[in-house]
Amino acid sequence: FTGAQRARCVLFFHETNSATRVQRIFRTEYGRDPPSRPSIYSWHKNFDETGCCVRHEKSPGHPQVSDATVEQVRETFARSPKKSTRRAAVETGIPQKTIWRVLRRCSTSTSQSCRSKKKNHS
Repeated sequence: FTGAQRARCVLFFHETNSATRVQRIFRTEYGRDPPSRPSIYSWHKNFDETGCCVRHEKSPGHPQVSDATVEQVRETFARSPKKSTRRAAVETGIPQKTIWRVLRRCSTSTSQSCRSKKKNHS
């Protein structure tokens, strides 16, 4: 649900004090399945406590890897292509999972940063 839809649900709940009525209004206004009653209660409670009904949590997923880190990993494996990711992680201080992601991303050549660097080394 969008932030605007959540806000409308909180407003409807404030006016009606009934999650079931909010669901009916929502279905009429938006023509789609309404949020669950627990969601409506949660949004209203959050609004009462914080003044906001939208979550300000970190988005899911891992953070992006910087170009400097990508270059460091590429240089490490250019010198020693048979090096293990575990050994590279110990030597560089970069987490093994990050090294694995960089190698996988560069091996598929879908990343612009990997493609442009590969062209430069040719």
